[in-house]
Amino acid sequence: MGAVSVLIVCAAALWLNGFCLPINQNGGPKQWHNLKSENDPSLRRAIVFLQSMDSRLKQKVKEVQLETNEVEMINDVMQLV
Repeated sequence: MGAVSVLIVCAAALWLNGFCLPINQNGGPKQWHNLKSENDPSLRRAIVFLQSMDSRLKQKVKEVQLETNEVEMINDVMQLV
């Protein structure tokens, strides 16, 4: 349940960051092609953050799978006794 809430928060943060319409000094909207560049530091930080979250979630999945295997093994042994 905690992983779902983390994903929702990340999605909301990216949605708010990506879809807010910036207004330039003249009062008009900026051109869409100038909004994000490949060298944008905030974009790079967001990508690094998501990659680190991805690796942490993959590690957590492995840990849960190992725990599940242990519980299944103990259950099988208890059934044999």
